[in-house]
Amino acid sequence: MDGGLLADFLYEACLLALILAAPALAVGVVVGLVVGAFAAATHIQDPTLVFVPKLVAVVGTLLATGSLLAERLVRFTRDVMGALS
Repeated sequence: MDGGLLADFLYEACLLALILAAPALAVGVVVGLVVGAFAAATHIQDPTLVFVPKLVAVVGTLLATGSLLAERLVRFTRDVMGALS
């Protein structure tokens, strides 16, 4: 394996990590902002008010997009293993 191929795989791995994390992180941020705004407007200071909706939203997002994300991860792994053999 030469340096150029290794650099390409490293770049693809970093890009794939961003793609895999993006849906859950985006939903977590949006839900956190909405719930935080609600908590600030109502002066509720309960920490579970922010945690539980974010947890439910992120788990739901991972369940909804999990098969697509796993497919991309398996495809990348097969490409790397194919290049190594």
